Amino acid sequence: MGAFIPSVADMRNTKAYSSQSLRVDFYADFSVESAFYTMYEDDGKDPNSISNEQLQELSFSSIHKLIDGYEVLELVARVRGDYKGAPKRRSIIMAINGLKYTLKRFM
Repeated sequence: MGAFIPSVADMRNTKAYSSQSLRVDFYADFSVESAFYTMYEDDGKDPNSISNEQLQELSFSSIHKLIDGYEVLELVARVRGDYKGAPKRRSIIMAINGLKYTLKRFM
């Protein structure tokens, strides 16, 4: 059902990186029923963050279906795990690209 591309604002160097404000561009492809993407994030310092389970998984999914004659696009974002210094809250902007129709309802 398309592709997810996460990004953050420009920064001078990777020490300034933060996913506290995250933009996720979703490119809809209605020939595909569903899509999944997982972004892994750690503190950027610990080379053993995976084995120490000091990371977050940010998962995005989409499902395209017909309900009562209406095309429905369902987008879901989930966060799992934690690491020292992880954002306590995130602002996520989900930009939907490639829609064939104007949105009638957004929840």
